[in-house]
Amino acid sequence: MNVAPYDHVRVTGDESGVGDDTLAPATYRVVGIGDEHVTLLEVADTTGQRVHTGRVERVSHAVFDAAKAVDGPDSGGPLARVRSVVEGFALTLRYAPRRIAGRPIQTLLGVVLVVAEALGPATVGVSESVLTVAGVFGVLALTAAALDMP
Repeated sequence: MNVAPYDHVRVTGDESGVGDDTLAPATYRVVGIGDEHVTLLEVADTTGQRVHTGRVERVSHAVFDAAKAVDGPDSGGPLARVRSVVEGFALTLRYAPRRIAGRPIQTLLGVVLVVAEALGPATVGVSESVLTVAGVFGVLALTAAALDMP
């Protein structure tokens, strides 16, 4: 098996070690590669749940090759990434009204700029490019207020 940093392997206990060079059942991340040994950090238990033991093991390439290559415990595939983005967006929507209410001047300025752009140059009396810039700044002001940024 080719070995590279950040590769993950799972040891189930069925693998046979070479001499005293064995691994306890767990999921490990490659953190070092030598000519004769591979250094591994335990990152998950036998069920695949993340653990923070700090346990580091140094094993021969033969023992490493006997382990099964797996995805890391934090990589739940493409759906995990989508779920993370949706959860973050939901939290933003949950807290945004409270944050916006805490910044009334910034919010009012943002709303005025966005409304001015929406009304157009005929109503407001300035060029379209000025209104476009105003609209962008209005959206930025509202976004900053919602995200609790200055």
